[in-house]
Amino acid sequence: MVYASPDKVLTMRSALIIAVLCFWMGQVYGQLPEWGNVFPQSEVTKIKIYIHPDSLNLLLSDDYLGNGHEFPASFVFESDGFMDSLANVGFRSRGNTSLQAAKKSFKVDFNVPLGVGKWQGLRELNLNGNHNDPSLMRAKLYWDLCRHFGLPGSRVSYTELYINGEYKGLYINVEFVDDLFTELYFNEKTGNRWKCLYPATLEYLGPNGADYQVLSPWGSVIYGLENNTQLNDFQDLADFIQVINNTPASSLPCELRKIFNVDRLLQYMAIDVMTGNWDGAHFNKNNFYLYQNDLTHRLEFLPYDTDNTFGIDWSNINWSTRNIYNWDGSANLVLYNKMMATAEFRSIYNFYIQSVANYMSSNDYTLQVESLQTMITPSALNDTYRTLDYGFDNTDFTNALDSAWGDHVTFGILEYINARVSSALSQLDNNIANPNLIYQVSSQVAGDAIHLSFKSTSNSPSVGYRIEGASNWNLLSANVVSSSIWDYSILVTLPLAGFQGTIEWQVVPAGQNLTANPCQVYVTHIGTENLGYFINEIAPNGTQGYGDAANEQNDWIEIYRAPGSIFLWNNIWITDNPRDPNKWKLHDININSGSFLTFWADDTPTQGNSHLNFKLNGDGEFVGISYWDNGDFHWLDSISFPAVDGLVSYARMTDGETPWQMVSASTPAASNVATFIEEPANASIQVYPNPAQDYFYWKGGFGKVYNNQGQWIANLMMPAIVETDQWTSGVYNIVSGNGVVRLVVIH
Repeated sequence: MVYASPDKVLTMRSALIIAVLCFWMGQVYGQLPEWGNVFPQSEVTKIKIYIHPDSLNLLLSDDYLGNGHEFPASFVFESDGFMDSLANVGFRSRGNTSLQAAKKSFKVDFNVPLGVGKWQGLRELNLNGNHNDPSLMRAKLYWDLCRHFGLPGSRVSYTELYINGEYKGLYINVEFVDDLFTELYFNEKTGNRWKCLYPATLEYLGPNGADYQVLSPWGSVIYGLENNTQLNDFQDLADFIQVINNTPASSLPCELRKIFNVDRLLQYMAIDVMTGNWDGAHFNKNNFYLYQNDLTHRLEFLPYDTDNTFGIDWSNINWSTRNIYNWDGSANLVLYNKMMATAEFRSIYNFYIQSVANYMSSNDYTLQVESLQTMITPSALNDTYRTLDYGFDNTDFTNALDSAWGDHVTFGILEYINARVSSALSQLDNNIANPNLIYQVSSQVAGDAIHLSFKSTSNSPSVGYRIEGASNWNLLSANVVSSSIWDYSILVTLPLAGFQGTIEWQVVPAGQNLTANPCQVYVTHIGTENLGYFINEIAPNGTQGYGDAANEQNDWIEIYRAPGSIFLWNNIWITDNPRDPNKWKLHDININSGSFLTFWADDTPTQGNSHLNFKLNGDGEFVGISYWDNGDFHWLDSISFPAVDGLVSYARMTDGETPWQMVSASTPAASNVATFIEEPANASIQVYPNPAQDYFYWKGGFGKVYNNQGQWIANLMMPAIVETDQWTSGVYNIVSGNGVVRLVVIH
């Protein structure tokens, strides 16, 4: 590998080209998905359900409310620009307190027997009745506010629901949170997703994942793992709770950012406080997800069920004037209070509160709210089910923006917004300076340059850089010329002039200095990755006599760690799909494990850490190992192996090196001194037995024997019995005038 001179590549400021990209407000965290056919924003769609009357009666009976049982039905979707129908869907009631409402909420499931599995990229639809909201708008306004600020959140549209031809009222169609949701918003679908319900306090219960598999006093699950349930691994959740509860205040910002998307949490917190979302994580310990993003290796916070907002209250609390720094009151919730007690986090929160307040008080936002009511008015006034639970009449709907209905509806929506904005802005601590935030840092190597990009809330961030292993950092200034709603987007292009190797860098907020040991060091690798890990041997049909702990003979893959490698087993991902490098992450492997580890490709990861979530194809396929760094996967090694017949393996002739060969005597979890199957190309050459132990027969004229380092070992005469009891086990090449044959010796 050739390295360019560091002073030539990295210290010439004149060679640095700085460009700034201005992102529209919906791109603060990247492009959000389009509304699509299912969630149009300028009309009220129609959803028609046809279900057997007996099934409908059962569905609405007390015995079936909320028990999850789905009844077969057919489904029709109609909008101005799109129509579709499905013959087989599942249909059931959904909700908690709303189950006893006259206007119930429902779920449509496309992933049913004889169904389509997915429809328009969705497995399910949630149809929420909003029975306690006379405006029918509060939940949608919350999610639209999140979308305005670029935050992941359910897409929501309005629909008229018909069941067997009867109009059941105006509903909101809410995007369901599942692996398809996380893949769409985070480009990742494998990470654990916990649905956190009351009383999800995030209090410390112990260091182990099992400590958080707990029930509420009435028997409901508090931290419900919704996917990967066979693995049942709660350790990422336990580690997060350990950090927020037990990390000293001085090191909390650094340690928490390593495992949790703090900035996104603080944005959701600001929206919760400004909309009065008391039924979420920060007051009622309820209604939020924690999702382990396996791309970034950090937990993400996601709220849900946001109808108790904009002045809805059941606790005799005025949410429009509540203290923005003591939102949880006497609940003393860990996550909220850690944010408020940490100066850096409080400053960020302060900044986001002001940003949300300014937008909610704008004329544009008022017009958006009024336009939304105008659009849904005909459908709402025809909704007789809307009137059944609380007696809401048509006047209550038309006045819902400006007047309180009374009881649990303590404000009209615009009335609440005006009061909340005024109170929040008056409470802002003007002694807190606007934060200097750096986030969403990534790099990409393209051609002969590195493109560094990051977001900053200040207008003069800097970049520190060095070649890996260097002791000193060098400083570069960055000029910002454009801004978005919350931040500045910066792209820094660094010419490489042929450099190959690894560059470390830190991004420095305005007013701060480079540090010798920064909290976050970003790494860019240029050139071929060789961190000492190799796919070493593959047995797509298993190996006779070699089984797992259950004595099952399964496909297996051996990974070899070369001597001297300091890279860790638990940072490696393995896959059989080159377009899906993060298919399976190795985990819970002892860092002192030896040089050879075997993993069972049996698609049964529940059997243990050495079992993968895919199988191998004996007809040949791809296998690759990679690691995640700096916003992308980097391949450590990969192989597209050919068809493998029978119980043999495909292996490297020498550990970690090429070439590969078919192996008759596999060596799982051991060095590849294996028995290679190779028939001589020339029939006049005979070597048997091959592999040999103490001797072999030779016929093929005069020949010479070389070891795998190319050293001459012996001469051969024709014919001969050659003793090998003093030879070292390994692979040898026999060269004669009739050709070359490879001999394996095993003792």
